[in-house]
Amino acid sequence: MNDTSTLVDRYLDDLARMLTALPPAERADALGSVREHLDDAIGDLGRPATDDDVTAILGAKLVRELAAL
Repeated sequence: MNDTSTLVDRYLDDLARMLTALPPAERADALGSVREHLDDAIGDLGRPATDDDVTAILGAKLVRELAAL
């Protein structure tokens, strides 16, 4: 596992802890969707992602999520 995978995994672990009130199937679906979006964003870079890339992607995702509240 590389450092960028570790950053994504930590984010998803934190998110999973925040979603513990959801039924397990809904939580798994939400986490799967977020993982897919993150993987797509990282893939869209067209090159191996750096830690800074992943941090920026996670930050942008958080900003969009907060704006949707």
